[in-house]
Amino acid sequence: MISLVVPGEPCGKGRPKFTRKGFAYTPAKTRNYEATIKAIFAQAYPEFVPLDGALKVTVIAYMGIPASASGKAKVAMLAQKVWPTKRPDIDNVFKTLDALQGLAFRNDSIIVSATMHKVYSDRPRLEINIIPKEDCVA
Repeated sequence: MISLVVPGEPCGKGRPKFTRKGFAYTPAKTRNYEATIKAIFAQAYPEFVPLDGALKVTVIAYMGIPASASGKAKVAMLAQKVWPTKRPDIDNVFKTLDALQGLAFRNDSIIVSATMHKVYSDRPRLEINIIPKEDCVA
């Protein structure tokens, strides 16, 4: 099993931007976040051979509590009675796993099962767990 924790506010993959000549490029915020994911993976799993088989992935985005939230609201957020219905969209957070393509797994097409959650936390971070499907019960 591969487990990664990316500290800081989770970031979703941004839409491609276009130059005046029509060339597409990835926004700097997305490039920086994906570079952080790659660096954390490389440090945690040096010389890792990318997985090549069906994978199950779990992604939990622990979103920071807004500074404007009242004490009562903060307690409710930490108790998961209030859900983060703000940006980034959960599917865009999941797309940041593209950074692990070629490092943790051959291609993201081999991900056959995924679980994603967004919750509030006083310690914002992104947690990624990748499990070969043969090691899973379901």
